[in-house]
Amino acid sequence: MFLYKKIYADILRRIDGGEFPAGTRLPPVQDLARAYRVSPITVGRAFDELKQAGYIRRLPGMGTIVCKPEDKKSAQSGILDKFIAAVLPNRPAGYSPALLDELHRVAAERGIPIKFYLYSSVHEERLALSDLLVRRVTGIIFLTEHPAANLDKLSELAIRNMGMVFLGKTVPGIKKPRIRPNDYKGVYTIMEELFLKKHTSIAFFASEQVSVEHRGRFEGYCQALIDKKIPVRSDYTFFYRGKDIFDPGFRQDSARQASLALNHFFALPDPPSAIVCINDFAATDIVCAANNIGIFVPGTISVTGFGGLPSSEMYGITTVAQDWKKTARHAVESLLHQNQQRNFEPPADIQILPILQRRSSVALFNNPPSADKEEL
Repeated sequence: MFLYKKIYADILRRIDGGEFPAGTRLPPVQDLARAYRVSPITVGRAFDELKQAGYIRRLPGMGTIVCKPEDKKSAQSGILDKFIAAVLPNRPAGYSPALLDELHRVAAERGIPIKFYLYSSVHEERLALSDLLVRRVTGIIFLTEHPAANLDKLSELAIRNMGMVFLGKTVPGIKKPRIRPNDYKGVYTIMEELFLKKHTSIAFFASEQVSVEHRGRFEGYCQALIDKKIPVRSDYTFFYRGKDIFDPGFRQDSARQASLALNHFFALPDPPSAIVCINDFAATDIVCAANNIGIFVPGTISVTGFGGLPSSEMYGITTVAQDWKKTARHAVESLLHQNQQRNFEPPADIQILPILQRRSSVALFNNPPSADKEEL
C-alpha cells in the first residue's frame, strides 16, 4: 500500500473519529510530514486525494479545512463515491456465480451501485481491503476462505464502524451479521430425499476441516438417521485431513481421498447404497473416483452434494443450493440498515434454507436389505 494512501486513511479515520471535526483546520503539511515521518510531497498527495473526495478544502490564508456535511456534498456533486463493495474469491469456491447477478439486481432496486472485488489469493484479498480503507463505501459484503489472514485490515474497517456482512465464515472479533445456508436443514433435506428413494444404508464423506466449519451438516445426517430409527454407524463415516483449498495440491489430494473412501466403503460386508458428501467438491471427487474404478453412479451407489455449485450441475449431482435471491436481499438490506443505524444491534446469524436440486446421481434403491439383515 502506498504511503500517501496510509496517510489518507489515517486522516480520514481521525476525521470520522472527531479528532478533526468539520470546520476545523488541519495541521500544516510540514507538521504532518514530520509526524508521519514522510516527505511533504507524500502528505500533499494524501491531501489531494482527500480534497478530490470532498473531505477537505484549501482556503487562501486559512489553510486546509475539514468540510462540513453540506460542503462535502457540494464538493462531491457528480462524483460517485458511495457504493456497496462485494469482496469475493475469483472462483465459485463457496458461492454460485448467480450470487453476483442477484447482488447486482437487488442493489439496482435500491438505487445504489455495487462494485466487485474478486480475489485469487490472500494477498489480493488484502489489496482489496486496503483499497476500501481509503474509500467511502456504504458497506462491504465479504466472503473469505481465511478468516484471520487479514484481521488487521478488517479490524481497521470495524473501528471506522464500516457496515459489513459475512457470507459463510465470520472473522474473529468482528461482530457483524453473518448470512449462510442452514447446514443442518440442508443435509436433513438431502437425507429425506434418499429415504424417499428407499435408501437406508447411507454413508457420510467429508474432510475434517470442513466438518468442523460446517458441523451442522453432519448433525443433520445423524439426526435424520436417528429419526428413522437407523443407527449411525462409524464405519459408514469417512473423515480425512485434507489440504487447504488454496494449496496447489488440493484437487489431487481430494480425489485421492475420495478413492480411499470408496475402497473403504466397498470393502465392508454390507456397503452403503448412498454417500452424502459434505459439499459439491467432495461429491464431484466421489463421482469421478467411482467412474475410474468401475463403480456406477447411481446404478451401484447414489451420491449427493451440498452447495449448488456449477460442478454439481456438470456431473449431474443431486444437491442443495443456497437461495441466492434471499442471500443477496438480506446482505444488501443489512448493509443499508447498518448505514442508517449508528448504535448497531447485536450481530445476526441469518440461516437460509437451501433449495433441493434433484439430478441424476440419485436413483431408487432396488435391492432393499432382507428382514434378517434389518434385525442385525
